[in-house]
Amino acid sequence: MPAGVATSLTSRKVFLKRPVKPYAVTPHSTINQVRFLHPGYIEKENTLLVLPALDATISDGNNADSGIRGVHHDTARVACCILADCRWDGYFSLTRDGPAIDEGPDDILLASQYFFRLDNPDEIHDGHGGGPSNEGIEQYRYPVVPLFEHFRFPPQLPPSWMGAPIPPAAIDKVSVRDQTCRLTCSSAPNEIAHIVPAAHEGWWQSNAMFLHTARPDQSMNTDCPENALLLRRDVHKLWDRHKFALVPKQGRWVVHVLDYGRTAELQDNYHNLELQPLQDVRPEFLLARFALSILSEMAIFVRQPLPRAVVMVQGGSGEAKVRSLSGKDCYALFGRPSKNRSQSPKKRSRSAATQDEDDEQRRESVDDEDAHAAWNREQLCETEMMDSEDGSSDGEEEPRGRPRKRRRFSSFSPPTPLSARGLSASGPSLAHSSAPTTGSEPLHVITTNFWGVDRVHCRKEGDKTEDMETAGFKPRSP
Repeated sequence: MPAGVATSLTSRKVFLKRPVKPYAVTPHSTINQVRFLHPGYIEKENTLLVLPALDATISDGNNADSGIRGVHHDTARVACCILADCRWDGYFSLTRDGPAIDEGPDDILLASQYFFRLDNPDEIHDGHGGGPSNEGIEQYRYPVVPLFEHFRFPPQLPPSWMGAPIPPAAIDKVSVRDQTCRLTCSSAPNEIAHIVPAAHEGWWQSNAMFLHTARPDQSMNTDCPENALLLRRDVHKLWDRHKFALVPKQGRWVVHVLDYGRTAELQDNYHNLELQPLQDVRPEFLLARFALSILSEMAIFVRQPLPRAVVMVQGGSGEAKVRSLSGKDCYALFGRPSKNRSQSPKKRSRSAATQDEDDEQRRESVDDEDAHAAWNREQLCETEMMDSEDGSSDGEEEPRGRPRKRRRFSSFSPPTPLSARGLSASGPSLAHSSAPTTGSEPLHVITTNFWGVDRVHCRKEGDKTEDMETAGFKPRSP
């Protein structure tokens, strides 16, 4: 026994950490909100946007003051500018026709409501598209973008977004470039997260977003490193649900929480959290994502059954036109939530032709998802890929939507084909069988079914299991 070490062996218990304390449920009534109003509509019909007041002022000790909360001025202004078809000259006032407020871009808005104003609206409309009107209000009326599909990416960024530069990177592989989650700095389990989602690839192409990449010829879809971040799996889920956005504040990229939950966990952990250093990510894509979050989840202006003036992009020509919609038309187009069959599947009778058409669209959708998932897998490091022994899948993104064939990868080289190991691909379809090999030990063939797809596993006695691709090796029934 080393010198100086006591010879008596006393019993000592292991130190245990106490359970993590749960966050208290936060009543919605205790969270202040700031309303942003359209000056061209009468009271109670003019709510343009509502944002939670989560931004805190700085106290004397250079810490956040928990008692005073509001909304970051420029973040709210850019959100309203997006709704007004990217009019970056928009400003806030306390009254419908009052002067602009004095707060700077990085100051906090503390009032309960503001009017978002444009000095020279593009279009002047008579009345409310068939609804009631008040004399003098029409001069302030500007059209509003109703959905992300009608959002036209602007020719230039707002000034504050140009003041937060992101350096380029010499590495195209996202996992090598970022290495850790850009929010939490976690090393695992992380996933590749699109900024502009693959589901909006049509919008990406129609707005020529590939021109903002280093290689436009290789960025015709959303699968490019400039349009991706490395995020921890749970953070990725929140990102997909538009719970937060990434915006510049004081020249630095931070998290801005858009939707508060039942507890204060999200805002306490992430709101105004400065990101890990970004590289090669284009601010144009972050602005597009911010617009997607605002237009998908936050904008309530067009969801009410009220007459509205809106900007709509024509499907064929791509030309944007201003339309005055009645309350009935507005609610029919934008007020009802979209029904996604993958979220709430319902069985219903349909004709054979309709069934065939749906099946074809489903196959095309699966092919597109496979293509994007393949790009995600290419971006993962070998250290993030599945370990061949325990079957874990830290680096691989979980499949979404309909279950389909799950591809499994490992860091070792592809296994030897069955034919080269003395096995026939046309062997009997048994749950377990043995086959002779050139060596002294028998080689066992095990056929399993995973998500409806037969898989063949081969191993020798005492060896690790190796997964074999089933293409060309699926056993035939006797």
